[in-house]
Amino acid sequence: MRISSFSVALLAVVALSVGSVFAATKMSFITPSGGEVFIPGETYNVSLSANGNVKSITLELSTDNGVTFTQLGLTDDTFIDRPRRTFVWKIPATQSANTVLRATGQVGASPVTALSSVFSIGNITGGGGGGGALGPNSVTNPTIAPGAVDKTKISSSGAASGSVLSADGSGGAFWSPVNLLIQAGTITTAMLAPGATATNFSGNLVGDVTGTQGATAIAASTVTGKALTGFSSGAGAINASDTLLSAINKLDGNVALKAPLASPTFTGNVGIGATSATSKLAVAGVIESTSGGIKFPDGTTQTTAATGTGAAQFVRSIQAPNNSVPPGTAFTIDTQVINSVPAAIVASAGSGGTVYTLSTGVYVLDYEMSLGSAGSVGLYTGPTAGTLALDTNSIAGSSTATTWIHGRAMVVVGASPVVVAVSSVVGTASVVTAGTAAGFFLIRLTVLKIQ
Repeated sequence: MRISSFSVALLAVVALSVGSVFAATKMSFITPSGGEVFIPGETYNVSLSANGNVKSITLELSTDNGVTFTQLGLTDDTFIDRPRRTFVWKIPATQSANTVLRATGQVGASPVTALSSVFSIGNITGGGGGGGALGPNSVTNPTIAPGAVDKTKISSSGAASGSVLSADGSGGAFWSPVNLLIQAGTITTAMLAPGATATNFSGNLVGDVTGTQGATAIAASTVTGKALTGFSSGAGAINASDTLLSAINKLDGNVALKAPLASPTFTGNVGIGATSATSKLAVAGVIESTSGGIKFPDGTTQTTAATGTGAAQFVRSIQAPNNSVPPGTAFTIDTQVINSVPAAIVASAGSGGTVYTLSTGVYVLDYEMSLGSAGSVGLYTGPTAGTLALDTNSIAGSSTATTWIHGRAMVVVGASPVVVAVSSVVGTASVVTAGTAAGFFLIRLTVLKIQ
């Protein structure tokens, strides 16, 4: 086919025209426009503008002012109504004051790139004298219009130290000194650092309360002049001119104030170290009684700790001095065979023989011996070795025929210790030799502590 010189020239003009169109196609960001402060977790519409059809647009994020980028997603704007020029973006958790977006697309075979102006994500420290910070979810007041709090506002040199960002009631925001707000009558959570606890004050605090966030002082004149004035005692009435020490001295003499404190009455449950008391007194820890002991519902008082259960056994293998024991004189049974509760059962010399001091508990005493003539044996008990008296319920044997004696009795000891001894009841008793083998006992006492 033959092409004329005119056709060649026409094709060249068309090619130049098309290339000029491709070269002239531009793309830019409508939003973000720069200076915004975006809150992590919220969603935002990224909008692009282009004077031509741009295919396969890749959107990328940089938190280091364009040094490195991370891809966010793809879009396209080849449709006539340009519905794909908007990208819904969820703000990431990464916080930065130097954040930009980059969009890269294709116009024909040529790439087209757009870079947004710098904006911020998350906690952004203010400039000037402000030093304030805008943290996640800190600008959520519906009275502050979108865009009212931007980077320019945060970095404003008008943000003096000790100021807070407040809504102006008409959709805007402004910096206001904290002390002015306190003097106006209220401290709220909006004026505190994240995580701090708000304390509500009402009324005029000027001159009454001073200090900083870490330490607050109440003027002495406020305590005496406003809180304590009017209380009186034999030492006089408290007035505004009193010092704290003189006010305390006057309170100390106030019988009406002291009386309820001397014998307080509680109608509910009391917890010491316990957050939820389910009894009249609940203690989370060790209870110490320095004197008096503990009184129980049955009226008894325990002054010493319980020692548990156990047993002890005592024997005497030598006849003397048990060959002549009158009533009330203790048999000598002083050889300890075993004693698993030595704190509860203590043997010692007393009442002419051996006595046994028993602490709080319940005991069973078993005693056996062989007498040279008919007789009877029993337990003598009392608070001391010098005040022993016969326990008639413990008598074993008789005065007419029995020579082998085997008795058993129970002794209950309350808060005070009890002294026990084994002795004859009728006539002078004489223990005889039992058996012929060496070591055989002539008299034996077994004590069981069962409670």
